[in-house]
Amino acid sequence: MASLKGTKPAARAAAQDPISENKRTTADAGGKTHLQFVVPKSIGDEFKAAALEKFGMDHGSKTKLFLHLLEHYQATK
Repeated sequence: MASLKGTKPAARAAAQDPISENKRTTADAGGKTHLQFVVPKSIGDEFKAAALEKFGMDHGSKTKLFLHLLEHYQATK
């Protein structure tokens, strides 16, 4: 058997635009959508700390905090 040690791995074709190639629908995500945005690290750290304080280390604590803040915003506008 020939050794593959020292040989380059086979080249793979790179996706042109992985986001547009995402074929998942909102039905696949249970009627949910993804939000993505960038904030300064200090604000991100504060948000994470607040989520952990309010909701603990449960999976989805940052999502829960975001939804809690959104609900409060909608109730006070």
